[in-house]
Amino acid sequence: MPIEILALGSNGNHQLGLGHDEDVSIAESLNPDFINSTGHAISQIVSGGNHTLFITADGDVFGCGSNDHGQLGSNINDKVIKEPKKLDLAGEKIRTAAAGWEYSIFVTDNDQLISCGNGPKGELGIGPKIPISATNDEPTFHKIRDFPPEGTRVVKINAGLAHVVVLLDDNSLWGWGSSRKGQLGDQNSARKICFEPVFIMKKDKNDSISHLSCGREFTVFGCEKSGTIEVLGGEKWGFKGQLSSPMSADLSALKFIAVDSGWSTIHRLSSDGKEITSWGNNSHFQQAPTSIRSLGLKFNDLVDGSEHSVVITDDRRNVYAWGWGEHGNCGAAGFNDDNQTYKLYSTTDATNRIKNVFCGHATTWIIIERNT
Repeated sequence: MPIEILALGSNGNHQLGLGHDEDVSIAESLNPDFINSTGHAISQIVSGGNHTLFITADGDVFGCGSNDHGQLGSNINDKVIKEPKKLDLAGEKIRTAAAGWEYSIFVTDNDQLISCGNGPKGELGIGPKIPISATNDEPTFHKIRDFPPEGTRVVKINAGLAHVVVLLDDNSLWGWGSSRKGQLGDQNSARKICFEPVFIMKKDKNDSISHLSCGREFTVFGCEKSGTIEVLGGEKWGFKGQLSSPMSADLSALKFIAVDSGWSTIHRLSSDGKEITSWGNNSHFQQAPTSIRSLGLKFNDLVDGSEHSVVITDDRRNVYAWGWGEHGNCGAAGFNDDNQTYKLYSTTDATNRIKNVFCGHATTWIIIERNT
């Protein structure tokens, strides 16, 4: 089915891929030629600090935005890529990816992990001697050695500002990068920086990890079967260990369909799509406002950016946003730093539906499936 990709938010480094570098508060469409070149098969949009990765169902990757440190894997002389450009990953097909401030991590179809960009705090996972993966002449992709362990596969990967966490199919968590705040487990915090993958923990497979997200200096994961949510690090924002609801509800009795985090906030969407629970920083109204609850709507997905959040209504026709929208990422009405909910997008044709939303560092993408 044909798709359209809409973009909003911070764009000073062309990270929205629109061909210009102005911030966007009224959704703009990415070039249809780019969409056509992917076969209308974008399955994932991953945001770094000022760069963006578009991953197709066929395993191809396109990138745009800042490339100062080779984080897009293109020749480092291309300091900025203004519209999505297909990346040359030496013939590898990519299943999923993650991105931090100035780095990218790719997971290939055969579970090899490849990193590129700037990793002064171990973000590349390749040891302490190569903090930047590109030279002035050519980009350099690095394979992360001896990972994952033999006999395991990568299920999920997520990246914070300066740390990466991977979930394997044996229900274990591994990670690398900055570790001093406990985001890679308390046992690794004294090292401050883990330059290569380290074991974090392993959960009982009877309660497998279903959701994984990295905040600025913490890691959060949720187990869908039990309804529990746990945090590694995060003491600065008042959460560490197993979370309990601010409303004193029994979290295990009310399961969830989404758990995500921004830089300093965590959100959870209940399994009935009606209740959004928030923890953490609220200095820019990142926590879900009462106005989102007063709408009386059901939602089927919740996604966090660095300091804002978006939800899709159950009929997949509307997107709402809240949080810090200073770059237009919450829409034209969302520039005010206030405790409000904003309707970010609504389909005008009942035959069209919102397929996905993705959020980054003050950026928002909406993928629409069109019936014509």
